[in-house]
Amino acid sequence: MRTQFIISVLLVSLMISCTSRQDEQKTAGKAQVTTVESPSATAAEDQSSVNTAAPEEIKNGKLTDYRIEGRKWVLIQLKGKRVDISKFPEPPFIHFDQENGKFTGNGSCNSISGSYELLQGDRITLSNIASTRMACDDMTTESTFLEILGQAKLYKVNESELSLYNSMPALLAVFALSAE
Repeated sequence: MRTQFIISVLLVSLMISCTSRQDEQKTAGKAQVTTVESPSATAAEDQSSVNTAAPEEIKNGKLTDYRIEGRKWVLIQLKGKRVDISKFPEPPFIHFDQENGKFTGNGSCNSISGSYELLQGDRITLSNIASTRMACDDMTTESTFLEILGQAKLYKVNESELSLYNSMPALLAVFALSAE
């Protein structure tokens, strides 16, 4: 009985602490967005630089994040360079499907797909990355896009942008939320 009481008190304290942290972030104008430090940051700083108060939830034994799942994200920046989506027949994009843990999209020429897993602390793992094999005039954007998907380890999201980072964390790509 005493053990259950102590566990209950600890859980309530933890929930209050998390709520307080979210309130502090909102009042500082940083709700759901935290700046990622430079790649030279230490490992401890790397983990603290990502928003750990994300609206994550466990469904069917997997972590989900409604901020990125079920939405179409169009690639607008790749390895620090703006992507001119007007030069492609279909703009490069990615879509995360919460129901099956798969992502689909377009690399600028070919369809892409794979699996993803969300982990606590805004961490992400993309695996089994595949694409169709059509040849197009300029495959540079697509090949770089596919390369960075395999390197992505962290993500940051606000209302209209999704950013992927490697483990350093160095910015790999930025996506804009599609109106579709």
